[in-house]
Amino acid sequence: MEMTVPMIFNGSAEVEEGNMYPNIRLFTPNLVQTNTTLYDFESIMQPWSRASNVSLGGTTWSFFSAVCWLYGRELYKRLKYPIGLIASDWGGTPVEAWSSEDALKRCKTDGKQHIYGPQYRSVLWNGMIHPLINMTIYGVIWYQVGTMERG
Repeated sequence: MEMTVPMIFNGSAEVEEGNMYPNIRLFTPNLVQTNTTLYDFESIMQPWSRASNVSLGGTTWSFFSAVCWLYGRELYKRLKYPIGLIASDWGGTPVEAWSSEDALKRCKTDGKQHIYGPQYRSVLWNGMIHPLINMTIYGVIWYQVGTMERG
């Protein structure tokens, strides 16, 4: 979810609490949609940064995802070892934009176009997810609220 930490209830306290978690690292790619599969990010909104009031307290709608932070912080409290959080998000987007063409073919979607947000299938997968493929990732949380293609 693209809603940032300062935007949530008690956001300023959450931002200040970020200083208590120096073993959590945060990363946010820029909003990129492309028909070409990328192997590296075209641009980065927030490079790998230590969790702090600065890295959590970006401007409204810039960085860092509140859902990603709150979940990751609780995960860190339980695991008790350093973790990295990647917030690759774009609010109000259809799941088809985040899915690879191969996955969409297997799901047998009908290929209808969307009338808002990224309007084509796989454009966010290509620009904001596929560049993560070569990273070592031990877990993924997918939080999809919004829209899906309706048949």
